[in-house]
Amino acid sequence: MHRPGLLVLLLCVVGCGSNDDQAPTATTLSIKNPTAGTVTASVPQQTQPAETTLVLVKRAQELAGRGQLRGAEEALSQAIGLDPDNSSVHHMRAELYTALGESANALADFSTAIRLDPMNARLFNVRGFFLMTRNERARALRDFNDAIRIDSKFAQAWNNRGLLYLAAGDLERALNEFDTAIEIKPEYADAWNNRGFIRYRKAEYDRALKDLSQAITLNSDYVNPYNNRGLVHLQLEQYEKAIADFSSAIVRNPYDTKHFQSRRVALLKLERFEQAAADAERIEWLGRLAALSARIRQEPANVQHYIDRGRYFASGGDPDRAIMDFTKAIAMDSKFGDGYVNRARMWLGKNDPDRAIADCNAALRIDGNYMAWSVRGDAWLHKGNHDNALADFERAQRFDATVAEAYMKRSRSRRDAGDSEAAEEDRRRALELDPSLETVTQ
Repeated sequence: MHRPGLLVLLLCVVGCGSNDDQAPTATTLSIKNPTAGTVTASVPQQTQPAETTLVLVKRAQELAGRGQLRGAEEALSQAIGLDPDNSSVHHMRAELYTALGESANALADFSTAIRLDPMNARLFNVRGFFLMTRNERARALRDFNDAIRIDSKFAQAWNNRGLLYLAAGDLERALNEFDTAIEIKPEYADAWNNRGFIRYRKAEYDRALKDLSQAITLNSDYVNPYNNRGLVHLQLEQYEKAIADFSSAIVRNPYDTKHFQSRRVALLKLERFEQAAADAERIEWLGRLAALSARIRQEPANVQHYIDRGRYFASGGDPDRAIMDFTKAIAMDSKFGDGYVNRARMWLGKNDPDRAIADCNAALRIDGNYMAWSVRGDAWLHKGNHDNALADFERAQRFDATVAEAYMKRSRSRRDAGDSEAAEEDRRRALELDPSLETVTQ
């Protein structure tokens, strides 16, 4: 019998950064949403509801993937109506409510999932994590205790309980929890990182370096241990090594301010002022990005917020993230032509004129946006279709150096084809728009 899969919606826990002119604060821990792929769905008793539930869950997954969270919520609510004793679907809706910022509803669904499956240690760990990220430490501790009581070999619960002890300032108890997590699961990179962080806090720098290096060995793409190892090197005044580690963290996550703040401290220590100034500019840029992201969290249904952030990503040289935001805006409102036009620009920048043309066509079907004519003209020019490019530039009433270049290129093509009169007319138009082309053609 089929069982519904999980809707994976990850929480993001961000540590605090330091002030620009102070030593960086060591706050990078391994706190991850422990839900993905860990909860076994309850088996419905009736065949027909099980089949319908599966369809609804798949629909919810598709809608969530397109950013249509309310539609996903409705699909999961329908699934729960058909199969109210399925703990996994309640868990999925809890994750969805978490993403929507509806903490009370999320907690209710996490709790229902536990009531329906009270011997599932992972569900207690999930709810404990949820409570931990909301500073409900006493309740989170009870959940982690229950998870460990049910499954004493559940390394994630030991790790998360260690984080609670650390937050309470009890370094020794936290260290013991991470020790146990590593003993249970030696390949658990999070626990190695967290133990290394504790040892950093205890000024046991050599042991901290060994733990953090082991975390990197286990997972070379894991950002946190690079940052934490950089902090150890910074404390030891090994500034070049610190810069190398912070740079590695930046490569893996270029949107975390604290990596730039920490690297800037090391650069200033070495009097590399120009590079430190560049990091300061990036920190300022990331601050503005954080404000745009905050607007999205406050109003997740506002399409324009995704457009604004996508444009900001584009201005920062990240077309992939820009495309993600524009795509989400389109998914939220397929009649919002601005999303297509902005995404078309990104496709063109990625040397994909065909996708750019397709998006411009979609925008033009919606509202005849003159910018769509302009961008589509650039795409046609990229493909070497000067006739279509110039036709679109004329519709956009665009007259600039790019249009002049298009006329000059068509002039050469017409001359090569033996149409000297038309070639001369194109050349004349090109020079009217950009007289500097005269020297190019001489």
